[in-house]
Amino acid sequence: MLPASAILVLAVAGALRPTAPRPRLALRRAASVDLSIGDAHPERTLRDELPALWRMARPHTMPLGAGLVVAGALGARAVGPPAPRGAPACRFALAGALTALVTGGSMVINDYHDHKRGVDTPATQPGRPLVTGEVRPASVKLALKWAYAALLARGR
Repeated sequence: MLPASAILVLAVAGALRPTAPRPRLALRRAASVDLSIGDAHPERTLRDELPALWRMARPHTMPLGAGLVVAGALGARAVGPPAPRGAPACRFALAGALTALVTGGSMVINDYHDHKRGVDTPATQPGRPLVTGEVRPASVKLALKWAYAALLARGR
């Protein structure tokens, strides 16, 4: 049986629901992916959209979430058995980083689904990157797939 985190990633990636065959993404260069199928801006790549994706993740919310997780871990350490020397610092840093990744991913998922369902429109959220066209929905899905794959690979 798959762990719950793997099921979440598969659900976000769309692998658990039947869909029509999707067109394959063609690689332009090693570090950029061509997502221009039917796009008004065929020269734009995922790399061009990264600043807008970063804004969608709302980075100003990440330190508080990561800080709370680290504070909770420090509190648990005070009442638990002693850990090997040097290990807690690495574990705290990893817990904070993974929390920041999940927090940012959650914000992006929320914006994607709000846009897809018509909640975010030029009248209600005129500055959102998906509404303004700074980011394509296909780019959001691709970035989320890679981010959660990294989370699963590292968060074992």
